[in-house]
Amino acid sequence: MKRLRQAILETVAYADIFDFPLTQAEIWRFLIGCTPKLAVFHQALVGLIQTHDLDAQGKYHILPRRRKIISARCQNEKTFPQKMRRARQAAKILSWIPSVWGVGISGALAMHNAPAVDDIDFLVITAPGTLWFTRGWSALILDTLGWRRRPGTKNCQDQICLNMFMDASNLRIAKKEQDLYSAHEVVQLIPLVNKHQIYTQFLWANRWARKWLPQAVVWPKRTRKNWSQVYRKWSWLEQIARKTQLWYMAKRRTQEAISAKVLRFHPVDARTWVLANYQNRLQGLDKTHVSP
Repeated sequence: MKRLRQAILETVAYADIFDFPLTQAEIWRFLIGCTPKLAVFHQALVGLIQTHDLDAQGKYHILPRRRKIISARCQNEKTFPQKMRRARQAAKILSWIPSVWGVGISGALAMHNAPAVDDIDFLVITAPGTLWFTRGWSALILDTLGWRRRPGTKNCQDQICLNMFMDASNLRIAKKEQDLYSAHEVVQLIPLVNKHQIYTQFLWANRWARKWLPQAVVWPKRTRKNWSQVYRKWSWLEQIARKTQLWYMAKRRTQEAISAKVLRFHPVDARTWVLANYQNRLQGLDKTHVSP
């Protein structure tokens, strides 16, 4: 019971980094490293509230003295439908590109926690060997529509941020990045385009995340690649797209991660500050006094 109570505290503490109070169902879904029986979980949660290790208001659960974040979540939830409409429109248009196999919403919007002024983060999965080609067409189309967030844009409300591209032949997140932060990014993803069962393959490739969040999604059984269309590596076209875009980006590069299989355009590595804040919150929780 003590380990379960600690896991609940850790789960709420992680969400608190993002000023995100959790419902009971969300704590159950994102419970870190535990798969208890529901009745035992409910008993532990009630116990933490009774001992004032957690606070609760209405349906939300927060760390002590953090009730102020509840109103922010309620406000952010009101913006979700509008942002989802734009996200679905953009994803449908990108799906017309044959080499776009998957599009998913990541970031704050995936948790219904994006303020009105925020952009919309997209993860795009491309056909094998078409990473740069696909990015080029995706950016061009969204630029033409005026929907893409560009570097230095101040007003980015409801703009599409194409911040990550993955080649379908390499969906597994790098070993050095297999941590709680990445596990959340995997399970929170909202798939909008899912050609060739690519979302199922994405979950299977990143099943390591079960160690952190075993109850967050229905983890698939072993899957077979069901690609009805096999793409040859258009090496000459892909190389042209790659060299052209790298040349254009040369003076704008910050902390982007660029490889043959993954493109990640995050000017700031959120993992660093998120995990640092998580550790600070854990240290602030006097877990040694949590009753068993």
